[in-house]
Amino acid sequence: METQFKTILITLLVSTLLGFITSKLANNKTLSVKSLILLIFSIVLSSFIIVSVNYISLNKSRALVGTWVEKYYESDSVSYYSIANIKQNWFTNDVCFYGSSYDSSGAMIGEWESVGSIVNFSTVHPELKYFFEGQSFLDKKNNSNIESNKAPTRGGSGEIRFDENTKKGRGYFLSFFSDPKPRKISLVKIEDVSDLKQIAEDGEKKKFIINIYLGKKHIDFE
Repeated sequence: METQFKTILITLLVSTLLGFITSKLANNKTLSVKSLILLIFSIVLSSFIIVSVNYISLNKSRALVGTWVEKYYESDSVSYYSIANIKQNWFTNDVCFYGSSYDSSGAMIGEWESVGSIVNFSTVHPELKYFFEGQSFLDKKNNSNIESNKAPTRGGSGEIRFDENTKKGRGYFLSFFSDPKPRKISLVKIEDVSDLKQIAEDGEKKKFIINIYLGKKHIDFE
């Protein structure tokens, strides 16, 4: 909503300025000092409003930014874990949701990145809706991994509803063509410094994932 408001405001500002200057030139009139002052004031005021709206929106979205552990349910009896990240684009106010999924041996079985997203803060529980592109390295028929250069590209959409404290989230995702069955997901934000350091290192990240599968690292998804 904030992005739409800014777009409308900028469009109105540019149209007004162009119309004002064009009318002056058409009448062969030079811009008076008073007109210039009014013009500059309008630009400053509009810029202030845009920055204010942007700042408010950024503060809201900042609560979602961070590293998350995601559990997605392939079926009632099979589930996988992912390390997901949410980062923020200051200019557009959009958030990027991306990550990698792993099996119980710590091998990567998929990765994705959002190509478009909308965050809704007008409800009690913030909602993230997104479109994504990615690859799946898991051959479900043969229960084996596919080489990254042979893995098919897939696209889809998803939706996550976060709790009031933006510490947990629940939702779903689905691939449009390859496998359109919705899959439930649960997310927990990682805030422990030692966990974040471990996740930041590739070798340690694998141990972190394996420990979740083994139950040595407890993540409360409920």
